[in-house]
Amino acid sequence: MIGIVTASHKRPEIDKLWCLSIERIRKTNPGLFGVVVVVSEREDRKVFEDYDMEVHMTKNEPLGTKHNYLFSKAREWGFTHLLYLGSDDIVDDNYITELLKHQDKDIVWGRGLTFYSVQQHRARFWDAPYRNAAGPAKLINIRVLDAVNWTAYYPENNNNLEHKSYEIMSPFIKTKHVFSVSEVGGLLMDVKGKTCINYYNQFASVGTERSLEYIYSKLSAKEVEYLKTLN
Repeated sequence: MIGIVTASHKRPEIDKLWCLSIERIRKTNPGLFGVVVVVSEREDRKVFEDYDMEVHMTKNEPLGTKHNYLFSKAREWGFTHLLYLGSDDIVDDNYITELLKHQDKDIVWGRGLTFYSVQQHRARFWDAPYRNAAGPAKLINIRVLDAVNWTAYYPENNNNLEHKSYEIMSPFIKTKHVFSVSEVGGLLMDVKGKTCINYYNQFASVGTERSLEYIYSKLSAKEVEYLKTLN
């Protein structure tokens, strides 16, 4: 079984969209994925529990410590891999299919990120992020996590989490696969709302405009309906 893991804080509206996306992924791949989540607020906890996910609570900062705690809870499941997926990141079925083709690798991720603004209902596609470091939707073989004793984050770290996490794991990564999200006809989408680390306007002029129709075609009817209500 593969573990899908995430950590969230004070964005229950977007958490619900994430849960709907995981519901789709689990229906497409029955029995393959378990889900472990760490939150710091009770209102966040309820959203995930409503979708039959294992949820744990811990303080929000330092973020590195929070993420190490998340991985420690996932370790108890005996997963073969962890799919770390940010709680504001949505992937489509094509993205998941491509990850699963490369389970023999130490780490796998896709290059090409769509930024979506829930206030403006606009999106930009940017191919530049995460060329040289595993990004927000990476599949990690547990042999790498065993090598770092499941401590994949600097405990006191609050910034550039994924780049610095990759720095910790890199000495133990012997094989990897990085694919173009566009070439597999996939979607990796970072949903920007009122509460996030980096806001949509920072990316409003990068890359190219992405049509909402393309995004909607990659999601379930429930996801599309809910996404349209966010603001």
